[in-house]
Amino acid sequence: MKIAYINPTTIMRRPISELATILSKNHDITVFTPITLFNKRLDTHYSFSKKVNISNYRTVNLVKSMEWPIPISPSFIFKLNNLFRNNDVVHMWTYSYIVNFAALFFSKIYKTKLILTYDTVPGISISVGKFDFAYKIFYKIFSNFIFSNPYTVTVYGKSIKKISKKITNRKIEIIPTGTNIEVKSTKSIRKEFGIGKKPIILFVGRISEIKGIDKFIEVAKDNKFKDCIFIAVGSNLNKKIYNKYLTNLPKNVIFTGSRNDVYNFYSEANLFFLPSEGEGMPGAIMEAMRFGLPIVTSNVPGTKDLVKKEFAITNKNYPESINKILSNKKLFLKMSNSAKKESKKYSWDLLSKKYTKLYLN
Repeated sequence: MKIAYINPTTIMRRPISELATILSKNHDITVFTPITLFNKRLDTHYSFSKKVNISNYRTVNLVKSMEWPIPISPSFIFKLNNLFRNNDVVHMWTYSYIVNFAALFFSKIYKTKLILTYDTVPGISISVGKFDFAYKIFYKIFSNFIFSNPYTVTVYGKSIKKISKKITNRKIEIIPTGTNIEVKSTKSIRKEFGIGKKPIILFVGRISEIKGIDKFIEVAKDNKFKDCIFIAVGSNLNKKIYNKYLTNLPKNVIFTGSRNDVYNFYSEANLFFLPSEGEGMPGAIMEAMRFGLPIVTSNVPGTKDLVKKEFAITNKNYPESINKILSNKKLFLKMSNSAKKESKKYSWDLLSKKYTKLYLN
């Protein structure tokens, strides 16, 4: 089977990367994804199999506060046309970018099966600030066009499906995302950063306000955590934003930038902390679960479909929640074991079969 994935932004969607790699063992896979004018990329710890064909087009981004790539390559339409003409299935993520609208138009021309997957409902499940009102108008104008054209529409969990009723009456299927991170350790990050035996509170994700990095740093300043180390693994395409956070960091906070060996951080951390303001179904939490890390996170749509009270605390009193886990060894071990057990539900070996069934249906 020939399957094409449409990644709408220069930041690669983790599920596309991992699903494409797994299915490339038995299928012909293409990923259609933008690059910036000067080919700037946000490094991530996941990559594609060599069997996956990558098709790029150049873009510019005129909205500084968010990524909204505008295609400028003359070959954009030609490549997208070939994508629909040469594949059995085109699976695209989200619906509000130029490439998504172009794909919806091509789905009217070709008989290629178009599948739409999205993990948030911007302006409703997650705030985009001054653009919230614009999104509400957007849904009134374009919802029918967006949701009437795909062969199938899927979301990751019940919370996003419920919120979706505010913008469409379309039948929506639930298929969660997964992770294929290998539980291993190749070197000691405690030794690399001179941490010793101090407890490590770990954050993995884009260094941005929406991911909760401000709250992460603020909690690190709490006097009760003076003997803990807070490590943030990740970066931001906008270096000004990233560098802003580097200014006046508390002594117990370490920013590593992007790392390809994120498993070394999971394997030596004591707790995973993601105080984000909005999520789809956070892969970083899935990864932390694989390593048996207790979770402290926010109670937002998407995340609430993934975490359970047996291994995660979601109240807003982050310092109290972190301290509760670190100070109670019995609770820590119970949460750790529960996280490992629950993570088995999110194996790509299991979930890739559900997506393959969707493509063949």
